[in-house]
Amino acid sequence: GARVGYDMSPFIRRYAKYLNEKAMSYRSVAFDFCKVKRGKEDSTLRNMNAEKLLKTLPALQAQLDSLLEFDCTANDLTNGVISMAFMLLFRDLIRLFAGYNDGIINLLEKYFDMNKKQCRDALDLYKKFLIRMDRVGEFLKVAEVMSESLTNKSKGVITERV
Repeated sequence: GARVGYDMSPFIRRYAKYLNEKAMSYRSVAFDFCKVKRGKEDSTLRNMNAEKLLKTLPALQAQLDSLLEFDCTANDLTNGVISMAFMLLFRDLIRLFAGYNDGIINLLEKYFDMNKKQCRDALDLYKKFLIRMDRVGEFLKVAEVMSESLTNKSKGVITERV
């Protein structure tokens, strides 16, 4: 009991930190990155002007960083609470990544129309984007292992019942 609670505590704190960062980013940009429209035509971040994009993307990056700080391995997902927090973060990660990708594409399309300071800021945001992609890849690998584990467990349950 106490040992399980102790093992969960860092993950619960990291999840709470992510929720706090999500609320802070909502407060700063006045919309939820996980609920904005994504895709080519009517994407919020794909249609934003450069000035607003340069102010919005750092808030999205901070939220994504906070999510990625959950930092668990597949071996840490032995507990229902930690696994559920991870699955909720995974759901948000997919949405954040799609919006982040839309924003970066928009930023790159507008790059040559920006002034020198905006170009520097945009280049800095792009460099940070590339670093985050590695971290997103690591998170997705854990999700893949978790998915395979759940699939194998469900196959075991099915064969036990038959």
